[in-house]
Amino acid sequence: MSLSKQIARIVAETAVFLEFSDEKIVEPDSAVSLMETIATLLRELSRWL
Repeated sequence: MSLSKQIARIVAETAVFLEFSDEKIVEPDSAVSLMETIATLLRELSRWL
């Protein structure tokens, strides 16, 4: 599996977990914050591709 596919899978799995986890498992504001951080890191990563 290519690196880009692995990264895409990691992002997808994380997004699904954060979106569908009960609020008792993941605090909603923390989930949003993490997704924003991931988006920023992916934008930064795209400079290297």
